[in-house]
Amino acid sequence: LMLLLTFAILASMKVLGVTLIAAALVIPPTVARLLTNSFKRMLTISTTIGAASGLVGMYLSYHLDISSGATIVLVNFVVFAAAYAYTAAKTNSRHPLSTLKVARRTGADPVATPLPVLREVSTLGASQS
Repeated sequence: LMLLLTFAILASMKVLGVTLIAAALVIPPTVARLLTNSFKRMLTISTTIGAASGLVGMYLSYHLDISSGATIVLVNFVVFAAAYAYTAAKTNSRHPLSTLKVARRTGADPVATPLPVLREVSTLGASQS
């Protein structure tokens, strides 16, 4: 597995560049993790997403005449955003926008949260004169 990863990095070095390789290697497994808990399915989904994003990104970059590496990572990002929205909607989990929705309904300011009041505590005894 490490040998395959090494060959994948070396082969994509010219197309993507060093910085974008990290995003291309991290985003597909992250998306797969959002969609499943099974490691076997995660490997399959991750590989499929990575290959499809690479294919779509190269196709778009060729026809739009733009950088291929950035296009592949942008396609990966779109897939991640869609998977995140799907997962958040499916589980009704608390995501960053939910606090804004609650704040709008209640009229509260979502940014202005009350801070705990710190009282000054004297280290000296109260019986000093």
